[in-house]
Amino acid sequence: MSNKNVEPERVRKGPMTVEEIKAMRAAEGMIVDLEDEGTNVYVIKAYQEKMSVAVGRMYKQARKEMGLTQQEVADVSGVKRPNIARLESGKHSPTVDMLNRIADSMGMDMEIHLIEREQ
Repeated sequence: MSNKNVEPERVRKGPMTVEEIKAMRAAEGMIVDLEDEGTNVYVIKAYQEKMSVAVGRMYKQARKEMGLTQQEVADVSGVKRPNIARLESGKHSPTVDMLNRIADSMGMDMEIHLIEREQ
């Protein structure tokens, strides 16, 4: 069963604890998009989509919520607009540097969390 056409569901506001992230991973098949109003923290998971698609959706949502065009982000970040389009469509596996430059151009910080797998 694919979740490609399912819109991300807002679950709660605020940063998550490691325990909450682990519990979220144990849940079945939804893409979860969490946003903290104060810090604009986005956490996303994808079980039935490639991670590149999930990351692209997250960046696209953040850009649109800020009212920015791909070209405006490209001009500030130094990342070419076609690369931003490929990132947002999930057709590009970006480097951490590229993701950080794009996040920085939108006035955001990027966080990466590693958590233990459920055994």
